[in-house]
Amino acid sequence: MNAIHIQLPIGYGCSYAMNFLDIPDPDFEWSLLTDVPHGTIHMEIYKSSVTGRYRNCWVYTPPSYLENPDKRYPVFYVQHGGGENETGWLWQGKINYIMDNLLAEGMCEEMIIVMNCGYNFTEQEDGKLQLGQIGDVICKDCVPFIDTKYRTIPDKDHRAMAGLSFGSYHAKTTVLQNTDVFSALGIWSGSAGLVSGQGMSSNPDSARAQFSLPFYDFSSIIDNIDVFNEKLHLMFIGYGDQELNLVEANREPSEKLIEEGYHIVNREYPGYHEWNVWRRCAFDMLQLLFKW
Repeated sequence: MNAIHIQLPIGYGCSYAMNFLDIPDPDFEWSLLTDVPHGTIHMEIYKSSVTGRYRNCWVYTPPSYLENPDKRYPVFYVQHGGGENETGWLWQGKINYIMDNLLAEGMCEEMIIVMNCGYNFTEQEDGKLQLGQIGDVICKDCVPFIDTKYRTIPDKDHRAMAGLSFGSYHAKTTVLQNTDVFSALGIWSGSAGLVSGQGMSSNPDSARAQFSLPFYDFSSIIDNIDVFNEKLHLMFIGYGDQELNLVEANREPSEKLIEEGYHIVNREYPGYHEWNVWRRCAFDMLQLLFKW
């Protein structure tokens, strides 16, 4: 009997390049390749003043970008999760197809999407590498690079950032420490930390110990509705309904603040810590961005 060889796609996860099976969600077709105008994916290389090394990022431009040379666009920065890299939102997340399909239906604003690697390693005196904050690289190096090379609208009202899992930590620390750069935040499968002094995850002590992360307390922003709404047009919180620790950490605190008038959206989706949930997070948040 002849062997049957099946060529599987390659992605990056669990800190390895690996094959994966992608079983489409029968109730969510927005991430499929369809017969609509398609945007362009660019791979860019830029020098980081923070690490002293070259880095690459992936950039999505909408179908109209090449057709309308005088038009300028807002920018959405999206981060991958732990053990993944900057290819995740293309290979597994299909965010380019989601954008193409939304734009074809007129359901979201045209925008540029930038996908960075979430690891910022700097060499120490003993030769070891220390994991630093990716927000330093993004704000000091990537944002200026993107604003110089692409036709962006270079102000905070036209920049947003989101991330999944460990990337939600990156997004939150980056945005809330740089509200002069970003005005919208997406926390997907991460703890929003809406309780004063709670920190970055549903179990911040263990997370900080595992990744050698500093503790941040953003109570000065979160505890004051006027400050929060002045700094953020949107905080979008999304997670799977089977991520029980995140349901507990996010649902009640966010609903309380939403009732008080905070610019917060909280969404629960069917599923666990998985791409079917994160694609829905992206789908819903994209429809809300840059409409303020």
